[in-house]
Amino acid sequence: MINKIITLAIRLGATWLIAVIVAQIVYSNMGSSNSPYEVVGGLIGLIGLVYALFKFNDHYTFGAASKAENQIGEVIDKKKKFQTEEEMLRVKKLFDQGILTKEEYEQKMDNLKAKYL
Repeated sequence: MINKIITLAIRLGATWLIAVIVAQIVYSNMGSSNSPYEVVGGLIGLIGLVYALFKFNDHYTFGAASKAENQIGEVIDKKKKFQTEEEMLRVKKLFDQGILTKEEYEQKMDNLKAKYL
């Protein structure tokens, strides 16, 4: 996801730069009227925005971003597993106290095991 966001920023930046350059060329050739500058820059910017959003899933690969994304994913997975383990202990405690029946306990534990694995 980080690679996709960086790629989107690069595409939007490149589009903005092209829009400014082309609009400046049009502006300098058309005289003092701001209208062509705004129209051309706006059109190029709009086309670039649509293109960048359309190509969002076609991203460049940045090694550092991929590594960071993997590490973030590992941290989130560990946190989710820890929460599931805590929930398993809570369900076991409820079963030991007689609050849950054996069927309820087994159903909840099966669900938690499926989530954990």
